[in-house]
Amino acid sequence: MKQSRSSLSEGFIKIGAEHKISPDVWEDLRVLLAFARAGTIARCAELLGVTQPTVIRKLAALESAMDRRLLVRNTRGSSLTQEGEKLVALADQMDRQVAMALNAATLDGAEVKGNVRVSCTDGLLSYWLAPRVRDFKTDYPGVSLELYSTNEPPDLERREVDVVCSFLDFQNANILSRRVGFVHLTPFVSKAFVNQHGMPDAEEDWSKYPIVDHIAYRDMVAGFADWMKLIAGSQTKYVSNNSTTYYHLVRSGMGIGFLGNYAALDPELMPILGNPAHTTTPLYVGALRVLHDDPSVRAVVDWVHQTFERAGDPWFRKTLFQPDSLEMEHMLPEREKLQAVMRGNEIAHSR
Repeated sequence: MKQSRSSLSEGFIKIGAEHKISPDVWEDLRVLLAFARAGTIARCAELLGVTQPTVIRKLAALESAMDRRLLVRNTRGSSLTQEGEKLVALADQMDRQVAMALNAATLDGAEVKGNVRVSCTDGLLSYWLAPRVRDFKTDYPGVSLELYSTNEPPDLERREVDVVCSFLDFQNANILSRRVGFVHLTPFVSKAFVNQHGMPDAEEDWSKYPIVDHIAYRDMVAGFADWMKLIAGSQTKYVSNNSTTYYHLVRSGMGIGFLGNYAALDPELMPILGNPAHTTTPLYVGALRVLHDDPSVRAVVDWVHQTFERAGDPWFRKTLFQPDSLEMEHMLPEREKLQAVMRGNEIAHSR
């Protein structure tokens, strides 16, 4: 028996005890969207390949299902009411998602096209994602990337970017979020530092050593208590709010720094043994639900996920990984990628 449809929100057809589907308004919504795009009943009928009475009947059926007026009719034709405009916006969003889902089902990587804006913290973007963009372009040559570094995640709902990689989970029903790994920070020194000052011991007083500090570490005191305690007595400090600058200060021998454990891939850097300080922070990647079925956006989200979870193994595991020299020999490709970035930075700095 056909159910009465007093409103779209109330009119559900029950299937079993738990499952429901919406009432039969999909075709009517498509007609309303076609009318909004065509501008007149006559053009809408031509666009859909149906008669004008069919368009009028379906629009009337939709108004009945919604229990509200969607069009204003006068001698000059028909126009959308405010409620009609709201419903058209929803129908347009649905139409785009259906198109994206169909494209996703038929496209391979070489056919995916689009421009995707990605935001990530400066250090991870510079020293982990950027060296692997070439791998992404090999799989998705038609997708252009805009890469933005920021320590404050942009607003996805305001469409400031399309994909965000962040230390903060996205507590928002409109955003699909995945945890892609854990970032481990430990103290590092460079070979140049050791040549001048010797290798610091985890148990000694560090007040005699120069320190490189990051403004962000001061803002996140709870997670950096061990680090802040170690450097509290230092008489010489170099401070930056930029992770790339911070990395180069440590690498050039200016002081002890607190870096991601994957910095061990850099042959110029050495972790201080004994874990005198260690911070672990979860890492997430998020994108708006309405964009997640866009093949280009989904490709980027999957790439970020794989870059940290798979290519990043073992650096982004939940437990801290501290490799010995033998294990580092097996990571030659990853070391070469980081060294290529460093060579590029050195050339840029020399100009």
